[in-house]
Amino acid sequence: MTPSKPQGGLIRELAAERASKAGLSDQLGAALDRQKTLEAASSEARRDFAAELEMLRESLQRSEDRCEAAEKRALLDIDRERTNAARFQKDLVQIRQNQQEAEERHRTEIDQVQRNLGDARQSLGSAEGMIQELRAVNLRQADELRTLQTALTVLETEKKLQDQELETSRAKVISLESELRSAGPASRETSKPRRGKKLANS
Repeated sequence: MTPSKPQGGLIRELAAERASKAGLSDQLGAALDRQKTLEAASSEARRDFAAELEMLRESLQRSEDRCEAAEKRALLDIDRERTNAARFQKDLVQIRQNQQEAEERHRTEIDQVQRNLGDARQSLGSAEGMIQELRAVNLRQADELRTLQTALTVLETEKKLQDQELETSRAKVISLESELRSAGPASRETSKPRRGKKLANS
C-alpha cells in the first residue's frame, strides 16, 4: 500500500504538468494569434502610414511647386512693378520738365501779352485822340457840307429860274423870227432904220 502512493502522486503531478503545459500551449497559441493579429495590424498600419506619408509627400511637393510658382510670379510681378515704377519715375521727371518749360513759356507769353497790351493801350490812346480829331473834322465837314448843300440848293433854284428865263427868251426869239419871216423883205427894210434909230438912241 505504501509504494503506490508515490506513483499516484507522480501521476497527479504529471497530469498537473500536462494540464499546465496544455494551458501554457493554449496561452502560447493565443499569444501567437495575438502576435499575428498585431503584426497584421502593424503591417496594415505601416501600409496606411506609408500611404499617408506618400500622400503627405505628394501634398508637400505640390505645395512646394505652388510656392515656387507663386514665388516666380511674385518675382515677375516685382520686376514688372520695378519696371513700371522706373518708367513712371521717368515719365514724372519728363512731365515735371514739360510743366516747367510750359510755365516758362506761359510767363514769357504773359510778359509779351502785357507788353502788347501796354502798346495797345498807348495806340488806343493815340487812336482815341485821332478819333476825336476826326470827329471834329467830320463835324466841320458836315457843317461845310450842309452849307454847300444849301448853296447848291440856292444855285439849283437860280439855275431853274435862269432855265425858265432862257426858255422864255428862246420862245420870244422864235416868235420874233417867225414874225420876221412872215413880214417879208419890205418889212425888214422898213424895220432896219428903226432898229438903227433904236441903236442910236440906245
